Amino acid sequence: MKSIFAQEFSRIELGRRGENLARRIVFDLTEWQKTYGEGVAMLAALLPGEATPYPCSVSQEKNTLIWPLTSADTSVSGTGKCELSYYVGEQLIKSVIFQTYIAESLAAPGDAPDPRESWIEDILASGADAIAAKTAIENMSVSSETLSCERSAIVEKSERDGHVHLTFFLPKGENGTPGARGESGYTPIRGVDYFTPEDIAYFDGRIDERLGAIGGALDELHAYAQGLVIGGDAS
Repeated sequence: MKSIFAQEFSRIELGRRGENLARRIVFDLTEWQKTYGEGVAMLAALLPGEATPYPCSVSQEKNTLIWPLTSADTSVSGTGKCELSYYVGEQLIKSVIFQTYIAESLAAPGDAPDPRESWIEDILASGADAIAAKTAIENMSVSSETLSCERSAIVEKSERDGHVHLTFFLPKGENGTPGARGESGYTPIRGVDYFTPEDIAYFDGRIDERLGAIGGALDELHAYAQGLVIGGDAS
């Protein structure tokens, strides 16, 4: 597949009518990421002669957005348009309108993608939910409670002020020979008593890897913390 790098104020050559996965268009998101922070990018295209844009099937890879051109994207020859949108929470940033061109061929005209009026709202909602869930994990809090010695250690996950909270229920030790009175205990501190730098790195990696399926990542994080308490590791 040939890669075409989109340039502002330059026409993007999409290939010939009817071509399928022969080219992919690459958009650079670096400046938006530097200026506005991490966000969700999307692309709308308008086929030659059409009045309604449609959402393109794209993938976001680090600082680029990639649009692999299918036969539906090249179904009509002539001059069209496309436009990038970038969402950071409720903030919306738009690119220039790129001019696109599809050359004629002997292939019969194909079917254009069906436009969806709600596609912007759908993508915005899913992106905002994922970013909010990531923030909830990054700002999570921890507390602990003491159980009787015959109980097993457990970890419960809840939400406090929109952030993930982990409560560690830890059994006290069995009674032994009384000793000298010790100093007063204290509530375990996040990052000191439970999570090492490697644990935090693991959380960050799982968050970024599973941002598109954030619900599953939360469950895995819960299980990981449970393993730390019960088994001492999380393989």
